[in-house]
Amino acid sequence: MKIPEVKSCLNCGAELNGKFCSACGQEDYPKNISVKMLFSDFVDDYFTLDSKLFKSFLPLLFKPGFLTLEYFKGKRDGYVKPFRIYIITSLIFFFMAFLNQGDYVVGDGDGVEVADTPELSDSLQTEIDFDNEDVIAFNFDTDSLGVDSTSIFEMFIEERTNRLSELSEEEINQHMTNFFRSNIPRASFFLLPVFAFILKMFFWRQRKFYLEHLVTSLHFQSFLYIILAIVTLVSIAGKGIGTGEIDLDWLQLVLIVVIIPYGIISMKKIYEQGYGKIILKMTGVTLLSLTVLVIALSLVLILALVSV
Repeated sequence: MKIPEVKSCLNCGAELNGKFCSACGQEDYPKNISVKMLFSDFVDDYFTLDSKLFKSFLPLLFKPGFLTLEYFKGKRDGYVKPFRIYIITSLIFFFMAFLNQGDYVVGDGDGVEVADTPELSDSLQTEIDFDNEDVIAFNFDTDSLGVDSTSIFEMFIEERTNRLSELSEEEINQHMTNFFRSNIPRASFFLLPVFAFILKMFFWRQRKFYLEHLVTSLHFQSFLYIILAIVTLVSIAGKGIGTGEIDLDWLQLVLIVVIIPYGIISMKKIYEQGYGKIILKMTGVTLLSLTVLVIALSLVLILALVSV
């Protein structure tokens, strides 16, 4: 009697008992590569990813909380994973934002006013006056503070002031643009654990693990990036057809009308509380998150000026 040949997985070496390896999951392919196999691999990978994207993006946009709850239930294989969908949506948004990025507005007087940049909020705009010793409008009353004018901090400010005065307006503008372009996406990513912790603070009675709040934060911010990318795309299209800077007031209204109800419905499904509690807690979460965001943007702005 002929003993059947025992086949081993070409990937991990484990014994094969079927078409797929029970240890690593690789399909039982022959060792010799054929054109058909190569093409089949490409088609399978492409359409599998495409199918997952389609299955993930639609509920992410139109079914608040659905992806998060599916992930909690363990139904994860058919959807794009939370971190991956966050990376995809953030790349799309920041790419469009940088395409649509405005320039620093040069004033009519002796200075330059940093303005019209999507990364900076109005509260963070800074005026640079090249004819003033305090270039960044840092005015220190050292007498009232009881600090010696030759302190290390004062010396540092003076050194930065001299450095800025040596640069042209164009060089400063280019540096600021490049700095924000490279650091804003990083700052957004590193703020994710902070936003998840804020959710943990407000929904601590739900006894959910911290990582569950992180997944919730990932999905919600992915939704925000998609909406912001759509708004940016409309703005780019407006410029492309020759209308110039289009009025985005109605788009801002759309953001408020879309994002707030989405967040409330999503959090109600995930945390299973009444609308009253959800609205109250979401107000607190939003205010605290905006405070953290403003602090982070302020730090990025300071680092941008310091690193000139």
